Amino acid sequence: MRWEADNFLKWTEMPWWLRWIVCLIPIGVGIAGLAAGRFWVWVWAIGGLLCLINLFLTWRDVLDYLQHRGK
Repeated sequence: MRWEADNFLKWTEMPWWLRWIVCLIPIGVGIAGLAAGRFWVWVWAIGGLLCLINLFLTWRDVLDYLQHRGK
């Protein structure tokens, strides 16, 4: 059986635009739930956590590009 963190690590290696699509899906579901009169805390928590992780990864990529580190 594979460890579930392996799948998450593959998510962090996706291109930046695909990572943002993946992390904004729960936010979109949360907005649709708010429009329907429901507030799902778990959807907002998952979306917020993924957005924070994605912000960190994007900021790291930007700094690597600007400072010419890595490649």
